[in-house]
Amino acid sequence: MDSKSVRPQKHRMSLPGRTVDRQKRSWCGTLGRSAGLGVLLLVLMLVEGAGAQELPPDVARSIEHAAEEGQRYRRDFPPSALEFELNGNRWLQAATVTAIVERPEFTDAIMRRAVAADPEAAGPLVRHVNVSFPGYAPVIAAATGGTVEAPAPGVDSPAAWYGADTYLPLLADRPPGWPVLPKEGGADGYDDPLEGMNRVFFYFNGALDFLIFEPLARVYRFVMPDKAKPHVRNAFDNLSLPVVFANDLLQLEFAQAGETLARLLINSTVGVVGLFDPAATLGLEPHDTGFGETLYLYGVGDGFYLVLPLLGPAAVRDAVGAGVDGLLDPRSYLLTTETQLALYLAGGIVIRERELDSVDFLTENAEDPYVAVRAWIYQQRERDFDTNCLKRKALSCPDR
Repeated sequence: MDSKSVRPQKHRMSLPGRTVDRQKRSWCGTLGRSAGLGVLLLVLMLVEGAGAQELPPDVARSIEHAAEEGQRYRRDFPPSALEFELNGNRWLQAATVTAIVERPEFTDAIMRRAVAADPEAAGPLVRHVNVSFPGYAPVIAAATGGTVEAPAPGVDSPAAWYGADTYLPLLADRPPGWPVLPKEGGADGYDDPLEGMNRVFFYFNGALDFLIFEPLARVYRFVMPDKAKPHVRNAFDNLSLPVVFANDLLQLEFAQAGETLARLLINSTVGVVGLFDPAATLGLEPHDTGFGETLYLYGVGDGFYLVLPLLGPAAVRDAVGAGVDGLLDPRSYLLTTETQLALYLAGGIVIRERELDSVDFLTENAEDPYVAVRAWIYQQRERDFDTNCLKRKALSCPDR
């Protein structure tokens, strides 16, 4: 993630006093207008007896079409359980809110049709509608037969406030890969029986990061031109291709292994040791994998959560995988120890620079950084596995 991919002004966590007041006034105004609309809808429903109304055909078609679009996208790009719980069917949510605003007298029928059109997405749908019309939960619950829980507005609200001067950006506004905090419902599926020891190493690593890696990453961000950063990342990605190639073979992905080998040869020569990516222009798209994913595809479970000094956090399976990847890396045999350490340090700085904004976001907003990092590591691996499993041919992904 380079500096242009994150807009600090949009994601800044601590807003100046005037901006906070302006945001609060805007939010209060929105609440007031929405609450007023909710009261109007309630009166219209009571007067018109909307529960017995038949939904107009054009509204019914728009809801059904939106539900089908969302379901089709879900089939083509299956979300993780966390993503679906948080986001649901965005197409259906937009169509439902639009229909209620345009035809408030049919709110009861609209909600019934929307829930019936995609029952799996009913929970996020009801939360989204509740946020759009604060104070309207009883009417929505009645419209859905009282079968769908409708919690109070949370992470989907126009603004989520956790203190007088802290603004938490919406999930939809965050760059891909940023953490979903536990207080927002971020899932953390790792067992952590060694939490006491892990916390000691976690804060030890944090001190090293604060003293060494973060300052170096900020210097690198300052001195390196934005246009050059992707090329530097390409070079380090190119160095990891032998490990990717070996794991492609272990995963029985022979066609993909051939593409990886071709990328390595082309980018190491024509691409000037990987600074450029001419292989991509030839249709050889990059991908990443490691022995941790190889173990996963052969059915090895996560294991418990582990934080290692200097190496950082991972599930036991992925920690073992990182060790095996080190053995598969030709640099372990071809380069001197000093050169290896220099390359790993430089690569770590490049990675740390890419994560500066997301880590700042986490540390400024997490109630417990240790728990938030543990959740984030789990979310990243789930996303990696979900994405790569869509492309599997030789091995099928295990059920989770």
